Amino acid sequence: MRKNFLLFPLVGVLVASTFFIKPTPVQAFSLGDVFNGIKNIFTTSANQHSLTVSSKISLVSSGDLNHNGQIDAGDTVKFSYVITNTTDKSYKFVTLNTNINTKEINGVNEVQGVLSLNDDKDTITIPNLTIIPNQVRTISFDAQINFFKDSNPTIDTKPELDDQNNKSIAVGEAQTINANKMDSETFNKFTHYTK
Repeated sequence: MRKNFLLFPLVGVLVASTFFIKPTPVQAFSLGDVFNGIKNIFTTSANQHSLTVSSKISLVSSGDLNHNGQIDAGDTVKFSYVITNTTDKSYKFVTLNTNINTKEINGVNEVQGVLSLNDDKDTITIPNLTIIPNQVRTISFDAQINFFKDSNPTIDTKPELDDQNNKSIAVGEAQTINANKMDSETFNKFTHYTK
């Protein structure tokens, strides 16, 4: 009888705790979460102290010859490059190699971010750049796509930064655009010269 007397308060505490004590939520995690967290720490650290270059090719609205909003042969495109230096190091006499095939374009103009560029080696290079610590530098220029009527031209760029010893110090991802060829009538209109 005494054993039952002690059992009733214990049962009462269990019943009360079921109704009045709020359960604590349990959070699950996986080893993948842990590894991703570690990877993000190292990736963030690496990105905080690096020299990078990126590029973009876009249609210049005023250079859209037939005003169709698409990139066609004869249209003008803008090549843009962003150099980002998040290191505490200064880089001098750097050359930006665009790796553009100059046989695909002509009439380079509207140069921004630099005083001049070179186009004498079947590509466009921008020499003697100084990239100071924690600098973001943007360089751009416009160029007209050559007239093509037999095939759709492909225009691409893969930016690369070389130091003063011609050693590669940063390479960006390649960017490519596929332009539409001109129809024969438009081609003849732009390439016909009266003597």
